[in-house]
Amino acid sequence: MGMRNNFSQAVSELIGVQRADEEDNSNTIAESQTVNCIESDPKQPPHDNHEAGVTTIAKGTVVVGEINTDGDVELLGSLKGKISSKGDIKANGKVIGDLIGKDIVLTSCGVQGNIIAGGLVTIDEDSVVIGDITCENICLDGKIKGNVSVGKEAKFKPKAILAGNVTTTMIAMSQGAKVQGEVNIPLTDKETNMTFDIDINL
Repeated sequence: MGMRNNFSQAVSELIGVQRADEEDNSNTIAESQTVNCIESDPKQPPHDNHEAGVTTIAKGTVVVGEINTDGDVELLGSLKGKISSKGDIKANGKVIGDLIGKDIVLTSCGVQGNIIAGGLVTIDEDSVVIGDITCENICLDGKIKGNVSVGKEAKFKPKAILAGNVTTTMIAMSQGAKVQGEVNIPLTDKETNMTFDIDINL
């Protein structure tokens, strides 16, 4: 009887150890996935529906699918899909898909897709975009192959290259910037009438 109890206890302990190990391993995997995939910025305070945090996609992570969020997005990895955010988007990886947000900053980033921003789009000299861009303001020092529609001001820095048309209300081009396409700065009705209204009577 004593041997049987000892054997049962040994089996129970053995099973208990295995289960504990399995639980530890599953926790480790879950934590690893959380750290390497999508995590909230620890600097951000807890938020409700009105104040969302930051969604971070870590370097080396590949996400396939759409990301829809009320908060900001920081992309350091790669995405095949769309990001739709009510906040800002900072991208430092590769994207095959559209980016939709408030202010969008591309740093050493490659995007194959359209960009729609409610505010400013900033593209640094090491970034390339193949697609159309619609935004309020743009500051370009990289390369775009597509059409650009800007509500207010377009700034083209020395290394900017645009292979496409640009429509804007104001444009500032630094020496060295290149545009292969049409530059359209529409006149208002008042400006059109004032500019071309001349007295041709002799």
